[in-house]
Amino acid sequence: MKKLISVFALILTFCLLFTSCNNDDLTVEVNADGYVVVNGIKTDIVADRDDIIEIDAEGFVVVNGTKTAHKIHTADQISVSDDGYVVVNGIKTEIATDKADI
Repeated sequence: MKKLISVFALILTFCLLFTSCNNDDLTVEVNADGYVVVNGIKTDIVADRDDIIEIDAEGFVVVNGTKTAHKIHTADQISVSDDGYVVVNGIKTEIATDKADI
């Protein structure tokens, strides 16, 4: 019985090994409308377009409608949080202060 299971496992291993050797080349193209086509399937990704870079009301950089974590260069706003940590431009740091010094 053990030999039969071993032979079956060996045959299954070879079948899986040979099917994994299939070399499917990926084709990526841009159609006439400017959309990316992968293996003949049109995606919703537009190729070769100019990036739209904007600044939102809070001063963050927005690229193609996606808000980034980058802020434009403005004067730094430094304050101290209620629990005594230094806050720079709205981001709490790990620098603790002695509230008695404030």
